[in-house]
Amino acid sequence: MGVQAAMMFAALASCCAALWLVVRRSGPSAIGRVEAACRLADDGLGPSDALVLQMLAVALRKGASIPCALDAVGDVAGGLSGDALCRVSQALYRGVLWDDAWRVGDDVGLPVCRLIGEGLRDSWEHGSSPVRGLELAVQCADRDARHAIEQGAAALSVRILLPMTLCFLPAFVMIGVVPTAMSLIGG
Repeated sequence: MGVQAAMMFAALASCCAALWLVVRRSGPSAIGRVEAACRLADDGLGPSDALVLQMLAVALRKGASIPCALDAVGDVAGGLSGDALCRVSQALYRGVLWDDAWRVGDDVGLPVCRLIGEGLRDSWEHGSSPVRGLELAVQCADRDARHAIEQGAAALSVRILLPMTLCFLPAFVMIGVVPTAMSLIGG
């Protein structure tokens, strides 16, 4: 009876340790995720980079000039990216050079501004159609978003593996290893 009681105590202790690790590991980060979600809700969620690029492509297809399209999409997008697009539009209206106008977006550090600047550069400097450059920028933004999602999924699978292992390992030991060891010891 002493061996069975010791095994039960060991199983209970390992389950408690696993539960403690899971709660300790997820507690503060869960609170941080809730706080981050509240901040995003307060700030307002903006459109994705691909959506901003597509709205810009639609405005340009319908005949808007580049500064006018940037201003309209910037007003609709809002947030940091929308403000940067409006500032770039105003700079282009004032006759600022292309590279100097897009430094506003670089100062903020927004990837959508870099994508739009690169996608529209040929159109602004050489007069070609801006739609093809924006379509390539949309594909680039989609690829970057897909890559970020895949990286997040990979990180999540690793973070899920540890608690699962800590929960299933004691059960495996109690159901598989202990009866086998007891049968070998018993004869």
